[in-house]
Amino acid sequence: MALDQLGATLKHNMTPGCNDPLRWRLVGRGGAGRSDTAEKLRALEAVGIDTLVTPTVVGLGRQIPRLQQVNEQVDINIIVATGLYTFDQIPHYCHCRGPRVLFDGPELMTKLSVRDIIEGIGDTGVRAAFLKGMVEQRGPTED
Repeated sequence: MALDQLGATLKHNMTPGCNDPLRWRLVGRGGAGRSDTAEKLRALEAVGIDTLVTPTVVGLGRQIPRLQQVNEQVDINIIVATGLYTFDQIPHYCHCRGPRVLFDGPELMTKLSVRDIIEGIGDTGVRAAFLKGMVEQRGPTED
């Protein structure tokens, strides 16, 4: 997207996600929350907002297909991020993948983030526009 197409932009807006398996069971997987989210985005449109920038990434319940379904209901640009939000350590899946570990190869989080930007997030066709990294409490580790 060209800069002159952004229009009035709200940055750092969290989009609805669900990363907690218990909460996921409680709110359901259907359309719950989609119409409410679309209504809120329409309210932003009504006051002149053209673009929403969301740093909702892995670890915060990023759900690109759900976000796409909401975005189809409104006329607003949604710009997404790639990266990781964690409280204390990288996801377990990443521990044994990368340089000099069990499954030797490129550093996995870097590989996935680059793929999200260049090719798209999963098979959604949506490419991330920026990188977010967040570590809480204990701070960065050797991971």
